[in-house]
Amino acid sequence: MAEEIDKPEEPKSVIDQAQALAGDAAEEAKSLLSRAQEAIGDAVEATIDAVKASPITAAGIAAGAAVTVAGVAYGASKLIGSDEDDKKTTKPKPKA
Repeated sequence: MAEEIDKPEEPKSVIDQAQALAGDAAEEAKSLLSRAQEAIGDAVEATIDAVKASPITAAGIAAGAAVTVAGVAYGASKLIGSDEDDKKTTKPKPKA
């Protein structure tokens, strides 16, 4: 029998390479999502345990978090409103 000669692999097309990269990215995203879900689940469990152990403290922390979120939202709305006001007051350049 004749020996088979190993032929070098033909270069992959750009589409094949893109599909391979997309597949790898999808697998990595799934892995990351899985780890994030696990971390969130652990955090929820820890939070529930903390609330059971000290409900008054947990209520205080929740109130503080709500105030923080409200403050951030208020600040962001002021910044956005300031940007819109700047756009309204900008005068067009005179034509030469």
